[in-house]
Amino acid sequence: MNALAFAEHSEGPATGWQAGLSTGITLTPGWHLNLGLLQRGITQRSSHSATMRLMDGVCLNPGDPGPKEYEFQYTLHSGGSETAVTVHIAQVDSISKMPADEPFTLAMQTMRRNTDWVLPLALQHKFGHGRWQGFVQGGGQLLLPGKREVQVDHFTEACVDLCFATGRIPALTVKERRQASIAWMLGFGAEYRLSKRWALSTAPTLFGNKGRTGLSIQTGLSLKL
Repeated sequence: MNALAFAEHSEGPATGWQAGLSTGITLTPGWHLNLGLLQRGITQRSSHSATMRLMDGVCLNPGDPGPKEYEFQYTLHSGGSETAVTVHIAQVDSISKMPADEPFTLAMQTMRRNTDWVLPLALQHKFGHGRWQGFVQGGGQLLLPGKREVQVDHFTEACVDLCFATGRIPALTVKERRQASIAWMLGFGAEYRLSKRWALSTAPTLFGNKGRTGLSIQTGLSLKL
């Protein structure tokens, strides 16, 4: 497999849900140590482009006098995970000839759906009285990768000879290798008690993992037993 140059790789904002259980230990009045087990589902649109040549792929029908079909394989590194991508592309016709060493670009937009398990451990300080309470919290979380689905939403190619069908969605095979990881988190928020057991809360949270940082905003309904 020849090395490929990636001209662009970007990830858009993610949306999702999480549900689970947590338990807390009161250290002193207002200070709590919280431990939980959560299942989290995240949907995110990503895009990347790979520059390659015909010589980087394998011709699937070399003896066919008609349009040729090619298979390309490459590895995409993203957020501590590896995605093995296999792409099948067919020529429009057999008249247009492209030199084997002429570079062209594959550009893909994909929708990724993750379902993971998360074990958070956080130190939390609450303040305020009545139905409204504020809190600050910091700690870490262990992320255990679960199921991931990747679907191609959009595909384009660009080459001088226009030898491939423009806009044709290629056949795509994705295999990912992800490992458990630890992330830090730091956030603050507010909680409104609907009753003795039910409460609404919202919490902007900074998090970091393997040199990457991000911001998440979590809003949810909690039941206290």
